[in-house]
Amino acid sequence: MPFVSIVLPTYNNEDTIETCLSHLVNQTYLFKEVVVVNDGSTDGTKKFVQEMAGKYPFLRVIDSPHIGMTSARNVGLR
Repeated sequence: MPFVSIVLPTYNNEDTIETCLSHLVNQTYLFKEVVVVNDGSTDGTKKFVQEMAGKYPFLRVIDSPHIGMTSARNVGLR
C-alpha cells in the first residue's frame, strides 16, 4: 500500500483544530503520516497539536514563525 503524507498548515485554529485532527487520526488507513505545521499561532493551537502528537506517533508537528499558509505548506512538504 502506498504511504500517504498529509500536510496541514495551521494558524490560530484553536476552535477547529481538534475536530480536524480527530478526523485524521481516526482514519483506518495505516500507512500515513500527518505533518502539522504550526504557523506561529498565538492561541492554544500549538499546545493542542503537541499534546496530540504525544499520543499518536504518526502525527508530527513543525513549529515555525508566522510565514503565511503557502510558505508553511512548503515547510511541511520539505
